[in-house]
Formats: sequence, C-alpha cells, structure tokens
Amino acid sequence: MKLAILFKNFLACVGGITLIVLGFDAYNFLLPSKVEPPRDLFDWSVVAEYPNHDKSVVAVLERGVSNTGANTAPFYHIELRTSEKSSEWRNHWMVWNSQVRQPPSIEWLDQNNIEIKQISYRVWEYEPSVELNGKIYGVHLRVLPTKP
Repeated sequence: MKLAILFKNFLACVGGITLIVLGFDAYNFLLPSKVEPPRDLFDWSVVAEYPNHDKSVVAVLERGVSNTGANTAPFYHIELRTSEKSSEWRNHWMVWNSQVRQPPSIEWLDQNNIEIKQISYRVWEYEPSVELNGKIYGVHLRVLPTKP
C-alpha cells in the first residue's frame, strides 16, 4: 500500500513538472519575445549582364549560395529584364534555373533570341519564350555532353 502511494506521488510530481515546462513552451510559442524576419534560402549575387544588340533587354546571370550551411553546388538563374523600369510587372522574367557547378554561357543570337549553353545537368526551370514589354523573346537551351 505504501509503495502505491509513493508511486502516485512520483507520477504527480512528474506530471506537475511536465505541466510547468509545457506552460513555458506554450507562453514562448504564443508570445515570442523577438520575432526574426524570414530569411531567404539563398544569397544571390549578379555574375554577369548580357544586353541584346539594341540594349533594350538585358540577360542577368545570378549565382545563389545556400544560407542553410549545406555544402551544395551553387544555383544559377537567368532573368531577362527590360532596360527601363525592369522592376515593373511584365518587364522581367526568369527564363532558366539550375543547380550546376559551372555557370552557363550566354549569347544573343539576334535582337530577340538568346542561347543558353550548359553542360548536361538537370534544368529545374526553363521558359522557351517570354513576352517583355509587348515583345516576344525566344530562349534556346543547348545542353552539352559532359564527356565529348
């Protein structure tokens, strides 16, 4: 009988401590003391800019490095932007995105067509044509073999 009372008292103590700890966790969850702003997963930096022949559109190659501490290959993406008011809607567009060890080579074929050459890795995002500021721009992807 005495053992049963001791066991009940032990369980009551464990339950009381658990309720106190859960109370502190709930308080910290519901009323956090400091709210941190959301952080981007990648730090992006401009590698190069490639304007077309009449300089009305610029292909911008950006490199992204992970903020999570993971030691992965960098991400590259290419965005076409108009020379004027590029931040406005329909004046910029992501046309290519991939995780590759080497950046792609970019070349304007003519005023409205660009060619992206990359070594064969997975392409995550690719837009074959985009409309910027009322004009259509073609994006041609050429994947090169890793071994000749």
